[in-house]
Amino acid sequence: PISPRLVYGLFALCALLLTILIIVMAVNQSKVKETQKKQEETFNNLSLSVQSNFEAVRSDDGSVQEKMNNLENAVKKLESDRFKETYQQSLQTLSDTVSGLRSDEHT
Repeated sequence: PISPRLVYGLFALCALLLTILIIVMAVNQSKVKETQKKQEETFNNLSLSVQSNFEAVRSDDGSVQEKMNNLENAVKKLESDRFKETYQQSLQTLSDTVSGLRSDEHT
């Protein structure tokens, strides 16, 4: 015959093992939650970093666009100055030619 003490002892042992198992599972679950929280924080930090880098690039893009516009304007001014210089030289050459023709006409 099985003694009642043995049955109670086995029940107590099972209850103890079940309690230990529940405690281990609870600790594991809390570690998993901590890990998830850290991963979420890391993801959020990376997301903010990417967003701030994107904003920095966009603001730099504006400054780059402004610099490109300034360069374009400088090139246009140079071209305009060169055109004026060429026009002045052509006008002077034409004037000299006309003066030469008039002097030839008088002789």
